[in-house]
Amino acid sequence: MVLHGRAVAGSPVLRAGIVAAVDIGDGAVPECYEVVTLDAGVATGTIKAKEGAGSQAKIVTFDLNNDVVRAIQNKTIEFCVDQQPYLQGYEAVDTLWLQLTNGNDLGGGKAVLTGPSFVDSTNIEKIATFAAKNTR
Repeated sequence: MVLHGRAVAGSPVLRAGIVAAVDIGDGAVPECYEVVTLDAGVATGTIKAKEGAGSQAKIVTFDLNNDVVRAIQNKTIEFCVDQQPYLQGYEAVDTLWLQLTNGNDLGGGKAVLTGPSFVDSTNIEKIATFAAKNTR
């Protein structure tokens, strides 16, 4: 099951959709083993729905915030793909400034990657400090 649209974490519609996705009691869908969310807020809502459905599905997500940090630390989220939006914005402005003020051409006309970074239990402690500052 894929949930589309922008849903507010904890909303009844989101909760019902997630419960339907992870509920394995009706036999209509093979057991759900993994749930991937595209937003940190939806990921935290998914944790509640998973618990409510009694599911053992693993949760992974995109984007990082303090709630996801805590969820990775307590192993309710397996990992997240941190797209590093702070770095994306910072490097774009810095690159433009360097081009205009010094003629620099960062990346030689090719993509300059700012991620993604995979965050899991092996590196969460190092990254948590930066997530708390909203720089991750």
